[in-house]
Amino acid sequence: MLECLNSSKKKKMMLMIILLGMSIVEGERLDIKNCGPRRGGFVPGHAVIDRDRAEGHNRIYRYYFVETPKYSLKKFRRRFRMRRPLFFRIQSAVENYEPYFVQRMDCSGRMGLSSIQKITTLRMLAYGASSYYVDD
Repeated sequence: MLECLNSSKKKKMMLMIILLGMSIVEGERLDIKNCGPRRGGFVPGHAVIDRDRAEGHNRIYRYYFVETPKYSLKKFRRRFRMRRPLFFRIQSAVENYEPYFVQRMDCSGRMGLSSIQKITTLRMLAYGASSYYVDD
């Protein structure tokens, strides 16, 4: 879809996608805040799935963001549809704008999803790609 657009229009489109994602997050946060008290926590009889969030972050980081990544910068550009410095600028701007994207501990003391994982998920949603296709 974005292949037919020039560079300036691609940047505007990516910015609009990010702003849309951030407005969705803000709306969800306000909905949750205005719902009143929530019952949460463990449900007896339900299986707990260990999603290994820390390993997911480490894998993405090793593959694309270390000084000598497993995949080349060309592969990063093809996979993320932007250059790495632009990704870092977007990450920094999003973290400064919306606290949801800052990694923090959950109620059990484990680290939650990293900002890289959350922004990668937004990218997957924006392009309509399944997690199997994207392989991140």
